[in-house]
Amino acid sequence: MLLLLHPLRVLGLFAVCVARLFSSTLSAQDLSGSWHGELVRGMNERFVIDMDLVADAGRITGTSHITFPFQEEHYANMAIEGERYGGRYHLRESRILEQSATSYRWVVQGGALRLDTNGVQWRLYGEWQPPGCEPGELMLVRTKEVRRSEPVLTPLPIVLPRRVEGREVHWAAKVDVRADTLVLLLYDDRRMDGDTVTLFLNGECIARRIAVPHRASMRAIPIRLLPGVNYLVMQAENEGSEPPNTAGLVLHAAGEEHRLIMRATMKQSAGLRIVCTP
Repeated sequence: MLLLLHPLRVLGLFAVCVARLFSSTLSAQDLSGSWHGELVRGMNERFVIDMDLVADAGRITGTSHITFPFQEEHYANMAIEGERYGGRYHLRESRILEQSATSYRWVVQGGALRLDTNGVQWRLYGEWQPPGCEPGELMLVRTKEVRRSEPVLTPLPIVLPRRVEGREVHWAAKVDVRADTLVLLLYDDRRMDGDTVTLFLNGECIARRIAVPHRASMRAIPIRLLPGVNYLVMQAENEGSEPPNTAGLVLHAAGEEHRLIMRATMKQSAGLRIVCTP
């Protein structure tokens, strides 16, 4: 028996076959698994990177561990986020989960990476850089394929650093808050004498060389916290005319107010632990 098909039905069947082929190709390119590789920037900077990624409904999440070759005491663990656009995977480090208690400052990076599945191994490669800095070349090879429905992104405990930018940190106070955002009000606790400070939150600079104003005109700095222990470090850029550098802080979070005084010198910074339990 000869079966005749209408041209439109033939076209419809062809479209369905193409869609199924395209869908199977996309599902085959699942980045879920463990990746290992190297980031090279310039002539002298080399980093070792391990990533655990999970792809789910077009969204990519996971964690990464970055360190130096043969210097594993310097490291950072990052949270990874990303998605696919066209033929590239746009991945970025969204935040620092943990970092070693050393003077090296880690920053979040990201890039648009290509996927190569033609060889024996799957490879992700492309430029990887922090905002405003020279890009490096990232090359990752998948070492283990893992398919999971949801990523495991339990925040790791933050290690309180002994030094920040080469200066010792004195951890003198702890504050408990019930919100993941707060507003920090900064002012000079003594007579206004030209104090200037730099503030770090969880290892990242949030305010560089800002003047400490009079209490009548406090400076407001919004802060977003991570669940668990966060750390705020105040570094003195000078000591004004009346050492040491003294600043009053007022923390407003979820209707609560916390007041404290932080003192820093040119040799020792002041540290504040903020425990977030929203």
